[in-house]
Amino acid sequence: MVTSLVNDILMPIVGILIGGLDFTGLKIQVGTATITYGNFIQNVVDFLIVAACIFAMLKF
Repeated sequence: MVTSLVNDILMPIVGILIGGLDFTGLKIQVGTATITYGNFIQNVVDFLIVAACIFAMLKF
Protein backbone atom coordinates (compact mmCIF):
# COMPACT_ATOMS: atom_id res chain seq x y z
CA MET A 1 0.00 0.00 0.00
CA VAL A 2 2.77 2.42 0.93
CA THR A 3 4.82 1.42 -2.12
CA SER A 4 1.86 2.12 -4.38
CA LEU A 5 1.39 5.50 -2.70
CA VAL A 6 5.04 6.33 -3.32
CA ASN A 7 5.21 5.04 -6.91
CA ASP A 8 1.86 6.35 -8.13
CA ILE A 9 1.34 9.57 -6.21
CA LEU A 10 4.43 10.91 -4.46
CA MET A 11 7.16 10.19 -7.03
CA PRO A 12 5.35 11.98 -9.90
CA ILE A 13 4.94 15.00 -7.62
CA VAL A 14 8.63 14.86 -6.66
CA GLY A 15 9.49 14.55 -10.35
CA ILE A 16 7.52 17.71 -11.12
CA LEU A 17 9.16 19.59 -8.23
CA ILE A 18 12.68 18.74 -9.39
CA GLY A 19 11.97 19.72 -12.97
CA GLY A 20 10.80 16.43 -14.43
CA LEU A 21 14.17 14.72 -13.97
CA ASP A 22 13.89 10.95 -14.25
CA PHE A 23 16.77 9.33 -12.41
CA THR A 24 16.23 5.88 -13.95
CA GLY A 25 17.79 6.94 -17.25
CA LEU A 26 21.13 7.91 -15.72
CA LYS A 27 23.92 5.47 -16.54
CA ILE A 28 27.63 5.20 -17.21
CA GLN A 29 29.31 2.97 -19.77
CA VAL A 30 32.54 1.40 -18.49
CA GLY A 31 34.02 -0.82 -21.14
CA THR A 32 31.30 -3.32 -21.99
CA ALA A 33 29.51 -2.91 -18.65
CA THR A 34 26.71 -0.44 -18.07
CA ILE A 35 26.36 0.98 -14.58
CA THR A 36 22.82 2.26 -14.05
CA TYR A 37 23.40 4.46 -11.04
CA GLY A 38 20.13 6.25 -11.75
CA ASN A 39 18.17 3.18 -10.64
CA PHE A 40 20.10 3.23 -7.36
CA ILE A 41 19.30 6.91 -6.79
CA GLN A 42 15.63 6.25 -7.57
CA ASN A 43 15.52 3.34 -5.11
CA VAL A 44 17.18 5.43 -2.39
CA VAL A 45 14.60 8.20 -2.88
CA ASP A 46 11.79 5.63 -2.83
CA PHE A 47 13.17 4.08 0.35
CA LEU A 48 13.47 7.45 2.10
CA ILE A 49 9.89 8.36 1.21
CA VAL A 50 8.58 4.97 2.38
CA ALA A 51 10.61 5.24 5.60
CA ALA A 52 9.25 8.74 6.26
CA CYS A 53 5.67 7.55 5.66
CA ILE A 54 6.08 4.58 7.99
CA PHE A 55 7.72 6.79 10.62
CA ALA A 56 4.88 9.31 10.38
CA MET A 57 2.26 6.55 10.67
CA LEU A 58 3.95 5.10 13.74
CA LYS A 59 4.30 8.50 15.39
CA PHE A 60 0.65 9.31 14.62
